[in-house]
Amino acid sequence: MRRPTTYEQTLERLKTQGTREQECFSRAVTALRGKGTAAEFSATITDARAAIDKLVQDPELFTSRRAAVAGDATSLMAALGYAPLEGLPGRYEFRAPTTPVVLRRLALASASLEAALREEPTRRAAQRFDHLPPEPPLGVSGTTTLTLLSGSTPPQRRRYDADDVLEKVMGWLRAASERNVGVEDVALVHPRRELTPDDLKRTLQALGLWPSATLKLRGDDVPPPPPPRPSNKPKPSDIFKKIKMARKRAEREERYRSAPAPA
Repeated sequence: MRRPTTYEQTLERLKTQGTREQECFSRAVTALRGKGTAAEFSATITDARAAIDKLVQDPELFTSRRAAVAGDATSLMAALGYAPLEGLPGRYEFRAPTTPVVLRRLALASASLEAALREEPTRRAAQRFDHLPPEPPLGVSGTTTLTLLSGSTPPQRRRYDADDVLEKVMGWLRAASERNVGVEDVALVHPRRELTPDDLKRTLQALGLWPSATLKLRGDDVPPPPPPRPSNKPKPSDIFKKIKMARKRAEREERYRSAPAPA
């Protein structure tokens, strides 16, 4: 005899993957990733999540069926069961039935949107370097490691062959900074020297950028190092004072104990 299941267990077992709705939703999110900037993608996904979260929490409330979503979200909202309101750009109304199956799919869609929003910065960052030639394997002789310092992001590193010309590095610097920088925008931190347009055809080894080098871009100020953290370790002079005071105290106690008792 099968054990009775709770309502929550029933929802967990509902078919939600491989459905036509789920496929439309996945295509809509993929299409959104190819449009606009990261900020626009974030705004659209955040608004869509807020709309379906509100609907799932209270599906009977009429106002929760309407939502305002930034960006070109028509396909995404259609996959979630929303239709655009005529004459109101960026406004949508939920038209699908609020059955347990539909609400469960919306709850899973909300979790998927949250994951997409969390992974988007990493995905876009990696995508910027797709067109670059591969790095030489780690540990291979004759390679150099270049470090790019930035005031807004952690240091970025990339390996090159020592025989690669500086012009090859410029593609990485443009992708890393998302700016159309030229050699005049590159400042060498280590080793210190000035670069000229004639250096673009010279090898990294000939420029002294081997076995490693550190660069930054002009106008992209690197923040100063953080102030030293206060140490709880006592100074040697303080330790000496404490020892000296303890010794004097011990001497006074010894004199008091050895003094003759009054008659």
